[in-house]
Amino acid sequence: MEGKVIKSLLSGVITQVYPVVAPQDITGSYVTYQIIDKVPWDSKGVVATVDAVRVTLKIVADTYSALATLVESVRTAMDQKSGTYASIVIQNVVFDDERDQYDEDLKKSYKEMDFLIIRNR
Repeated sequence: MEGKVIKSLLSGVITQVYPVVAPQDITGSYVTYQIIDKVPWDSKGVVATVDAVRVTLKIVADTYSALATLVESVRTAMDQKSGTYASIVIQNVVFDDERDQYDEDLKKSYKEMDFLIIRNR
């Protein structure tokens, strides 16, 4: 479900969005996402109707300049969003963290960004 939300939010930014791992033969910029954890949100002893889902996005581009631009566009597309996306009610999406990384196999820098998605179950 979270993948549909992420793809919907990023649809105006990038089309190559994949769960966990991108295809080996991929070219150009892309984003992968991974669910880090999913916990009930403020359930107070009853069955939770809302989940808090922490996701990490890996953002890859051909140059560091293109990466910086893409990262800013991803943050703008995701941060503080609410509403219905891919038929899922999102209460809020919160930007949490950003890290520089380097992939020795790809010989490319990339960024990881963490978001908290608070959504109805």
